[in-house]
Parts: sequence; structure tokens; C-alpha cells
Amino acid sequence: MKIFISSAYINSDDLRMKISANCEMYESNIQFTILNLNRETRVGDTTILVATLSSAGIALAALLKGLFAIVQESKRKQIVIQTKDGTRIEVPYDCPKEKMEEIIKIIKALDSVKIEI
Repeated sequence: MKIFISSAYINSDDLRMKISANCEMYESNIQFTILNLNRETRVGDTTILVATLSSAGIALAALLKGLFAIVQESKRKQIVIQTKDGTRIEVPYDCPKEKMEEIIKIIKALDSVKIEI
């Protein structure tokens, strides 16, 4: 499973380091790659972080936990999950555990998603 992660306030390399620090024990199940988009963006970062998960269940939960830890520090206070067909799911950083389990099930059913923080 591939998850494309972007942020308007943190560059891809710093994002990778922050996520890794928050889900260290699962890092063997998550491989990070930084891709150059070859286009201009409003914020100047022309890269996107790609997380490839070898084990969708535990690694996905750890990745989301790491993302929510980063979002908690930001002004945005939510992540936005976007599917290939354009469906957007906005999730607040203080999402209840039951809702998070539902979101993990949705993401696991997809080949890839884009997450904006």
C-alpha cells in the first residue's frame, strides 16, 4: 500500500523525520521515499513523501498516529485523506478511537491514498 503525504507547512524531509520519530518501532514495516513532483507549488516544496507499507494494519495505525502527533502541533488540527476518485475525509487530530478504526478500515481497502496535513 502506498500513502502519499504532503504538508503546506513542513517540507517532505522534515516530515519523514518527524513521522519516523513517532512510529520508530514499526519502521521496518514502513519505507519512506521522497518524490520530486517536477512542478511549482505555492509553498515552494516540489516534493511529496511516499510511505510504502508492507503490513497495512499495524504499520498504517502507527503511521496515522505519527501524523496525528505532528498535526497536534500545527495550526490546522486535522488531516485530510483523499482517495483516487477525489473523495475527501477530514479527520480532526482528537478523533475518537472508534472513528479511527473505521478510517483505518477504509484506507486498508484502497491501493493508495493521499494525506494532507
